[in-house]
Amino acid sequence: MVGRYNSAQSPQSAGTGYLNMNDTATTQLPRILCLHGGGTNAVIFRMQCRVLEKRLGCSFRFVYAQAPFTSVEPGPDVTSVYKDCGPFRVWLRDHRMPGVWTSRDVAAGIDAALALAMAADDAKGATGDWVGILGFSQGAKVAASILYRQQRCGMTSFRFAILFAGSGPLVWLMPDLPQPRGLVDAATPFTHPAPAWLTLGSDEHILRLPTIHVHGLKDPGLDRHRDLLREYCDPLQATLLEWEGDHRMPIKSRDVETIVQQIHKAAQETATQSLMTSLDGVMFREDAYKIPVEKGFSMQRISVYTEHSYGIA
Repeated sequence: MVGRYNSAQSPQSAGTGYLNMNDTATTQLPRILCLHGGGTNAVIFRMQCRVLEKRLGCSFRFVYAQAPFTSVEPGPDVTSVYKDCGPFRVWLRDHRMPGVWTSRDVAAGIDAALALAMAADDAKGATGDWVGILGFSQGAKVAASILYRQQRCGMTSFRFAILFAGSGPLVWLMPDLPQPRGLVDAATPFTHPAPAWLTLGSDEHILRLPTIHVHGLKDPGLDRHRDLLREYCDPLQATLLEWEGDHRMPIKSRDVETIVQQIHKAAQETATQSLMTSLDGVMFREDAYKIPVEKGFSMQRISVYTEHSYGIA
């Protein structure tokens, strides 16, 4: 059973850096790490995800991480509903923030926030694999960047990402290693637009792990969200879902149900990608993906067959 948010809970609990309200019945479920948007916090994001979590609560354990840095101001439309739920936090620096920020400072802050949330959930007795990472807006940008770092350097073992209203460019979170072309330094203010030439002439920046992109067709940042999908994500591994909404999490059942189906599909496919049928040393795998198609972003289903030959030591 999924625990329910208690409106009487002190808003200051958002400062703890971690939130999970599931009871012990979910401790063995696979886990999804959730990153809130800029200018909000873990408590607010849990409320914004309430319908999605309720629908997936029998299959996944949702854990909400708290961003490491204090926001200059609340995020868009936050104060109209959640004005008493501060303090408000951000994952990346705003150009209005005082002081000197290094990429090492930002990457270390993000890693500490993730580690705190994950370790705290382990301490509660949770044992499920960390299968997915979910983010909204600035949290989606960071979630995609974490998955990209995993692709390049390991460190985590997420199998897929769910990106709500995420924008590019990806952020390089390994400041002691050479920065790949197409990514930006972690200390770059998220308020600075990326130059149009950033990804030209290279595919080094492409995220090739499975991603689900959820775009609101009335979101003012829709073009930027589409750029993240087109410029940074492998179309063979990306699924696009669109809904008639603005810059917020979907809560209507008809919108959430489609997302739920795709998360289940991603979890099943990534869990079985290594499951192959062996025949005389040659192994075949079939994976079904959906590719965004330019005209109206309709969905096209394809099958990919991969052949592997194995030698005997």
